[in-house]
Amino acid sequence: MAVGDLAELRPVLQFIDHFHTVGLGFQALTDDPEWGVTLGEEWLDAIAPVWINTMHFGARIRRIEVYPVVGDGPSVWRLFLNPRPTGTDSGQVAPLQCAALIRWTTGLAGRSNRGRTFLWVFSVYHVVDGWQIGEDMLARMQAVIDIMLATFGPGGSSPTARFVIISRTLDGVRRDPPVPVPVTGGVPVPMLATNRKRLTPGGGG
Repeated sequence: MAVGDLAELRPVLQFIDHFHTVGLGFQALTDDPEWGVTLGEEWLDAIAPVWINTMHFGARIRRIEVYPVVGDGPSVWRLFLNPRPTGTDSGQVAPLQCAALIRWTTGLAGRSNRGRTFLWVFSVYHVVDGWQIGEDMLARMQAVIDIMLATFGPGGSSPTARFVIISRTLDGVRRDPPVPVPVTGGVPVPMLATNRKRLTPGGGG
């Protein structure tokens, strides 16, 4: 591994027998061969306690997976969690196809320079008028943005990695290798979104 290597961190979320994951791109600031493990531990310590405030109390973070994208290393680093961080949100669960959406910005134009994170399993009382995200949930989403940037954004506290969009295409042409674009901001979208990156029921480990 080397400074500048890229990886995708994926927290695997579980609600009963349903599983969901999101992908977050990172660029190494260190040549530590186990930087993926350290990255997962830092995300767990700094980000997870804020992230779970967007989750229903019936959901939990089952494990963290870190997949190298550019650079040598194992096929995946896996962190199995005990105890498993559990959501704090109460009330009836919103339909599982629903999601709250964060858009990540980089200061550059173009779809390949932007990112999205779909937050999953939250209470239905956060849905207003059938299609809007309520102010309380928007505040929780903003807290996720703030801690991600404070920890892994430009000038962030992490000595291990920076949060980036891993740009794999440009104008329809595949980039080889992919190009990291530093994330500089985030926006909580006030409209209800459709969930992405679901795993099949029973797909946990």
